[in-house]
Amino acid sequence: MVVRWSVCPVAVVVRSFFNRYDKRSKQMPDREPLSGMDNAWRRMGTPSNLMSVTGLLTFEERVGYEEMCDRLAERLLRFDRFGQRIGGQKRRLLRPYWEFVDGFDVHNHVYDLSLPEPADEDCLERFVGTLMSRPLDERRPLWELYLVDNVGPGDGNAAVLRINHSLGDGFALLYVMLGLADNPSELEFPVDGLSAPAPAGPRDRRPETPTRSGCRRDRASRTGARTRHRGCG
Repeated sequence: MVVRWSVCPVAVVVRSFFNRYDKRSKQMPDREPLSGMDNAWRRMGTPSNLMSVTGLLTFEERVGYEEMCDRLAERLLRFDRFGQRIGGQKRRLLRPYWEFVDGFDVHNHVYDLSLPEPADEDCLERFVGTLMSRPLDERRPLWELYLVDNVGPGDGNAAVLRINHSLGDGFALLYVMLGLADNPSELEFPVDGLSAPAPAGPRDRRPETPTRSGCRRDRASRTGARTRHRGCG
């Protein structure tokens, strides 16, 4: 019996294409393909179901715009993801990739504004709700922060931070926000079983979800991601 093997021409072309892509990827170390999970979160986003996470911090003493930008540059940008955007989104056979933004400036992602009168809690909630219904610009790194003055009684203000789910989940965002403080160990966490964020150190690619134990869902649903802290560190 004679056995003849045949090779599908399409398979040869596809294999050759991916081999060339692998060689080209090794020559571009600043590009990193999205992981399957991160790409899934990105693809699941729709205008009516945005894959964005929003967190709110309120301060008893006002935090200035430049002070916040300096703190973000020092402690937020140690995660590479906050200085990267997603490229190659229109490719059908290959995953998109993370790429660094040339000339990245944290000021382009931080907005300073004041609430209109009466500037009460309901007004703040409406403002945050409006932000949550608006998609992030996928041509830029997928995060933004709003420093909101005239919030509630006293001289304090608030910070509203939004990130796309492909950068991290809700608890990762909580860790990122609390890590902006100099003394995160003194803050009251909205969920039991969380340890304080590690101090700013070497650069990492993405914020990771902290280890949790004994989390109580009822308390988390009541308090959300809001915490009070005197100053910004």
